[in-house]
Formats: sequence, structure tokens, C-alpha cells
Amino acid sequence: MTAREVLDDIKDRLTKATPGPWEVRTDDLTDDVDVVHDQEHVSFIATCGQKHLPRTYADAELIANAPADVARLTRAVDAVLAYGEDRKKATHEGGKQADAAVKSYAYHVERLLSEALGGAS
Repeated sequence: MTAREVLDDIKDRLTKATPGPWEVRTDDLTDDVDVVHDQEHVSFIATCGQKHLPRTYADAELIANAPADVARLTRAVDAVLAYGEDRKKATHEGGKQADAAVKSYAYHVERLLSEALGGAS
């Protein structure tokens, strides 16, 4: 898969997930630390364990912030991919030969993002 295809799959999963914001909530009766979608109506996303266990809050914070963090990261990767795609397009416009540095940059951006996202280069 190309970096663009991997990114599109991630964005698709993000769109299909329960919309945020997600929040961390502690249940005083059970000592559970939960990630919920709606504090008022309590729509559970995850139960991360009891509050006395190590890393419970850190796990809950990671899960609660995942949708916003993934959205930010996909926007950043999207911008980098768009820049690389624009550079590639510029190398072919009007039959002009772009300099080797621009071609190399666009190629390496796409390759590195594909590798980082787990796709083939």
C-alpha cells in the first residue's frame, strides 16, 4: 500500500468511530477508570482498569485523546504527502525537467512515509 492508501484507511476508521470528545472518568463505586463519550449519558468507550493499578490513568488518557491525536497526525501527514505530490506534478508540467533535488525529495518523502505507516514503498 502507498502512504496515501494507508492514510485514507486511517481516516476512514477515524470517521467511523464514535465522535469525540472522549473523556476519562473515575467510578468511585468500582474504582474503575473509564473512557466515556458523553459524561451526562455515559456512553462507554473503554474500561482501563482500577485506579490503583499502575498506568491506568495513562492508558485512559491515551485512549481518550486518540481521536484528536490521530486527526492531527493525519492532517500533518496529508500536508506532507500533498507537498510531495505537488513537487512531482511540477516536475512533469510543460515537459520541463525539474532539478534532481526536487525529484529526490518528493520520492524520499513518499518512501519514508510509506515505510513509517507500514506500507510498501
